[in-house]
Amino acid sequence: MDIKTSETMNPRIGNSLTGKLLILIFFSLVITIVPLFLIVQGAFQRFGDYADTTNSQQIKHISIVALSALVTEQAQKYDQAFTRIKIAATLMAQTATDIYANLELYAASPIGKISLEQQTSNHIFFTPPSHPIITAFWGEQKISSDIQKEIQALSHLDVFLKKTRELIPESIATHIITTSGIGRYYTQNPITKKQCFNLPPPGEFDLRNGEPVQMFSKPGPRNYQAQWTNPYKDDVIDGFMMTAAAPIVDTAGNFLGIAGIDIPMASMVKDLVSEQTEENPGPKTILFGFLMDKNGRLIAFPEQYFTLFDIEIDTHQFSYSRDILNCNLSASKNPDLKKAINQILDSKTHLLHLNLLNETYVLASSRLSETGWHLVLVSREKNLLSSVHETRTALKKNLSRISGYYLLYSAIVLLMAILFIYLAVRLIIQPIKELTALTRRVSEGDLSMSSQIRRKDEIGILADAYNQMIAKIIQSEKSETAHVRALEKQANQLKNLNEHLVFSEELERKNIASDLHDSIAQTLAIGISKLKTITESENSIHQNELLELQGFLEQAIREIRSLIYNLSPPILDDFDIDIAIGFLIEESNEKHHTDFRYINNLEEMVDLKNALKVTLYRGIGELIANILKHAQTQTAEFEISATADHLLIRVEDKGCGMDLKRVEEMKGCGFGLYSISERMENFGGRMEIFSAPGQGTKILLTAPI
Repeated sequence: MDIKTSETMNPRIGNSLTGKLLILIFFSLVITIVPLFLIVQGAFQRFGDYADTTNSQQIKHISIVALSALVTEQAQKYDQAFTRIKIAATLMAQTATDIYANLELYAASPIGKISLEQQTSNHIFFTPPSHPIITAFWGEQKISSDIQKEIQALSHLDVFLKKTRELIPESIATHIITTSGIGRYYTQNPITKKQCFNLPPPGEFDLRNGEPVQMFSKPGPRNYQAQWTNPYKDDVIDGFMMTAAAPIVDTAGNFLGIAGIDIPMASMVKDLVSEQTEENPGPKTILFGFLMDKNGRLIAFPEQYFTLFDIEIDTHQFSYSRDILNCNLSASKNPDLKKAINQILDSKTHLLHLNLLNETYVLASSRLSETGWHLVLVSREKNLLSSVHETRTALKKNLSRISGYYLLYSAIVLLMAILFIYLAVRLIIQPIKELTALTRRVSEGDLSMSSQIRRKDEIGILADAYNQMIAKIIQSEKSETAHVRALEKQANQLKNLNEHLVFSEELERKNIASDLHDSIAQTLAIGISKLKTITESENSIHQNELLELQGFLEQAIREIRSLIYNLSPPILDDFDIDIAIGFLIEESNEKHHTDFRYINNLEEMVDLKNALKVTLYRGIGELIANILKHAQTQTAEFEISATADHLLIRVEDKGCGMDLKRVEEMKGCGFGLYSISERMENFGGRMEIFSAPGQGTKILLTAPI
């Protein structure tokens, strides 16, 4: 057989079949197309680069100027809105202050009938849900006359709560909260109104401990001007809330409560988020905007862009209005973002570029004069330069038109090239036919022929692959022969195992016969002899003789039961394998005075097949017998444990050990080590032996669960 390998590794392009065809086509096209195409393509490329550069610079400048003007305009708009809201809150608080100054007068003529009932769920007194303004009291367990008077007087504030809510469209509710535990709440949102009746019990959370009240009542210098709270988790809506709160004080300047206007954070940022969607994917100048205070702490920020700015906030940690959102961008772990935020905080207006998540963004900021907060508008740089992309698209269309004429001209040239390719293929097809004939002979079972083609192109590689295939087929036949021999060897092992089983059964019969002869038969013979002596005696029967005869019979019964127990231990039917092994070890300790230690690590019942259970039980018994016969020690350790898929049993002694090679060569019959190993393998398990002369023995049994 002639099998040779041609030099086919990494063939040069000039020697490969593909390379030869490409060279022919290449020279055909170069002669006619390339010079003209390069001239036209170069001219359009230079024009496109010039137009693209000029347009990009102009659009970028115009967009940045427009973005700066837009953020200044938006800042003024928000400044006016925040001022308007604080003035409205101040007017409500001033009205409430006037009511407290003339409490007796206003209480004498309440607006409408106000009746409160205590809810059993949270122990808070509420007006009926049908009432337009919710009145709640949680300061005490009962409503005293003073509290009732205060509630009636505050009813004159209802018209201001309603009118303020209508004049502030951004708000979700207007309310007052007093230090005595009275709350009056007005909202037109039915869901929010319903949630008001599900407030937590005062013992769990008191509204007087919320952010709107605490910023006026906490220890320290008092500022009784209208203020904005920090963002906090509202008690009646999902999400964060900010409240423009103004204090209610009496004529002596004592703090009595607050009048507040609730503005959801979602309402504050909805106008700052681009309306770009998957259905309307057109480029938007502004992606989103956000507000932060003069220290860099977030006031309003769209949650969908938290990841972009490395903001990690778990909203599930916020439950009540005492839980304040405290996220400071000036302390960001991103050094570029931290630097950018600090630059914004140091400037009244600022514009910068920032790389976030491998994309460039433009940030334009303006400081609000009323609050000192900063409004920041964020835009993708590519959106600002969207017209540049349109110019590039137009240039590509023109180039495509030129390419169409080029393709038409190329088609004519290709017709000429096909003629040359056809002539070349005729020179190549012959060796392929030769290889086809050889493969047919292989399919008929003839492996004696090899390819004699010696080339350095793809045909040569194919011929070499054919020769390698023939070699692998021959090698496969040899492997198949070896596999058959391995199967024959395995069959012989199964035959030996069957002989072991037959010998084991015969040995068990001999052991049973020996036990019957040496113990039970002799005991019964002595009893019969004793009974015969008694019956043949002419003397009267003494009780001692009967007791002695009874003792022989009882001993025979015990020996019979012991034999039955050894043949089929009933413990395997009543208990799990770990309990059965424990009894087996305890029996050995009592019978042979051994000091075997048993460690049971099983915490749950292990479900085993009955056959595997018996095999493990007999195997442990055989290992105990081997220790008693050969280990020359009275101490050993047995440990049983389990994994998700297997039961593990470790048997270890510090005896004389053994020579594993000698044991492997002997492979004695019976239920010895070899028999245990074979039976474990039949159940999908295994037995591992670690031993050496003088170093003790460790045996690991692994069984599937």
